[in-house]
Amino acid sequence: MSSHPVSRVGVAGFRTSLALALASLLLCDAITTAQDKPASPDAGARVEVSAAGVVDSFVLPQLSWYVESGSPATAFLKPGPFQAVVSGQVRVDLRSDFLFQVESSGRVELTIRSNLVLGVGGTNGSIALSKAVRLNKGLNEFVLRFTSPAQGPAFFRVAWAEKPFLMQPIPPAQLTHTPSALSALGLERREGRALFAELRCGRCHASLSGPGAMAEMGWDAPSFEGIGLRRNPDWMRRWILDPKSLRPTARMPKLLTGADAESRASDIAAFLASLTQVAPVAALKDPPAWTRLAPEPAAGVAEPKPLFESLHCAACHEAPGEKPVDPMKIPLAHVREKFAAGQLATFLRKPDADYRWIRMPNFRLTAVEAGELATYLEKDLPAPSSTSASPDANAVVRGRELVGALGCMKCHAGGGAQNRLEAAALSQLPTERWDRGCLAEKEEGAGRTPVFGLTQAERSALKAFGKTDRSSLDRHDPVEFALRASRGLRCVACHGVFEGFPPLDGLGAKLQPAWMASFIEGGIPYKPRPDRHPKGEPWLDARMPSFPAYAAKLAEGLATTHGWSGAAVEPGPVDEKLAAIGRRLLGKVGGFSCVSCHGVNTLPAMEVFESEGINLAYSARRLRRAYFDRWMRLPMAVDPQTKMPAYFDEEGRSQLNEVLEGDAGKQLDAVWEFLKLGERMSMPASGDGGAASGTP
Repeated sequence: MSSHPVSRVGVAGFRTSLALALASLLLCDAITTAQDKPASPDAGARVEVSAAGVVDSFVLPQLSWYVESGSPATAFLKPGPFQAVVSGQVRVDLRSDFLFQVESSGRVELTIRSNLVLGVGGTNGSIALSKAVRLNKGLNEFVLRFTSPAQGPAFFRVAWAEKPFLMQPIPPAQLTHTPSALSALGLERREGRALFAELRCGRCHASLSGPGAMAEMGWDAPSFEGIGLRRNPDWMRRWILDPKSLRPTARMPKLLTGADAESRASDIAAFLASLTQVAPVAALKDPPAWTRLAPEPAAGVAEPKPLFESLHCAACHEAPGEKPVDPMKIPLAHVREKFAAGQLATFLRKPDADYRWIRMPNFRLTAVEAGELATYLEKDLPAPSSTSASPDANAVVRGRELVGALGCMKCHAGGGAQNRLEAAALSQLPTERWDRGCLAEKEEGAGRTPVFGLTQAERSALKAFGKTDRSSLDRHDPVEFALRASRGLRCVACHGVFEGFPPLDGLGAKLQPAWMASFIEGGIPYKPRPDRHPKGEPWLDARMPSFPAYAAKLAEGLATTHGWSGAAVEPGPVDEKLAAIGRRLLGKVGGFSCVSCHGVNTLPAMEVFESEGINLAYSARRLRRAYFDRWMRLPMAVDPQTKMPAYFDEEGRSQLNEVLEGDAGKQLDAVWEFLKLGERMSMPASGDGGAASGTP
């Protein structure tokens, strides 16, 4: 068995971890992420919220919520003060006594099994701690009543533990609720609202789209500019004729029906194939931050996985050659037919170049990587049946006329065709008309209306939304956007599933929103953890892709879902005296030996034991202070699989009694001040004579 190169305190820390693991068995057993179990319709907590006499209902994935000052509680309510009743059941696997803590800006009353366990109210950031509450094995009913403050943000965050020092948010997987008629209606309205935006209904039926509108109301569609260079004509013909025949999940409607549908699809494809003019763009450069393992691995280094595997492409796509199993995955059987020669690799390098809101992630591939992946995807597929670059001139003219007449330019930009389609504005569509046209169960005549191939449930959801005043389209709800976007981008297909992908249900409480937004956008030039161990052996090949269009609002939504503001938070000035003590605490001499597993700026981790930690220089701008405290107090309660030891006992004491009296809170303050130095950090004491002494 290998030994961990730590100080006396580090070894004791491992023993402390084991003791605390036993003491917090319920918490660690309870922390099962939502990704570990299939999501069910009754997961989370039911919320019934009222404002100005109007009632709405939705589901919160966890017992936390944040509404920015001046914003509506939900998109179906007007801005202003509100009251909410949050109810459900919390599941525990063993009977035990728990403490509950609520931090809020308004008035909160928490009842468990009909007993009032705590109340807090009135001021921003008020905190209340309950007495011990017995939770029985199985489901325990709770009700949380929240009254927002008259002014300022409205929020609450609920935590639990068996000891005050070990407070953690209640894991989403432990929450369930009993649906009501109101919550079912709220869910159906939201599904209808999401469909209305995703199908771009507002592009034809003019509707509100101000600066505070639902984000999806501004979604684009693939640009027609230069599409003739990017797509093969025959694939475009087949796609135009019936998109769902090529991709079952396609939202592009079928616009052509009747005996002449094929010939009209050919004409439109000819017009699109003629669009070969593009505006000059800067050549793509290989990103310096991301590196592939060497094609010729050194002795003892494992052969790199195919990019399709290491990038986890199967999370969204069926692997090439595999029989389709998941109807929600995008098939790859047509990629060679779809892309013009050499264009698949170009697309893989920048998928959003011609379609900003595309769901395809940008992995910032190098030219070599993109070529490698394109070859892998195309190698066993038949060549396209037609790659003609000289479409018939008469067909081009007919196609341009059809594109204008069918309203294609309502969604697509570029190409020069003039839109000639007029449709009734949303305000002119009364409820009784929401079973006609696009929502009719049967096609209403050749070419008269788009055919979206909606299911009965989708039609019902759109009709339920149509019965509202539809003003919700002009209101952005961060929580709802995060839920929709993470579902659409299939975030949970990787997060919480593969090594190196933390569970999604904790990130909003973990990461600073500005850092998170930049990371999702692709603006962070480093990985928090490296691809290789210090001695060069490969470790994590996981690579977070970027989703630039979604980044800011997704980060905001993840934060507010966890009860935190989505606004940027600056670390503040550094207390240099405390930082010096924090530097000592991270060192190997008289400290916790953090530098054994964590790098500091450009200096790598000294002696990694099984798992390398993040570089400490990134911590303060990356992490929320509250998360840092929770993690340091009991890492295993946050991540049961972590190799990070616990250095504090359940009463909040460390074995370093000579430093700040061994008080965990004071010691964490000192460590945080050192972390705030970021790139100005100096290496803590290592004990080998090569680093500073670490004496404060």
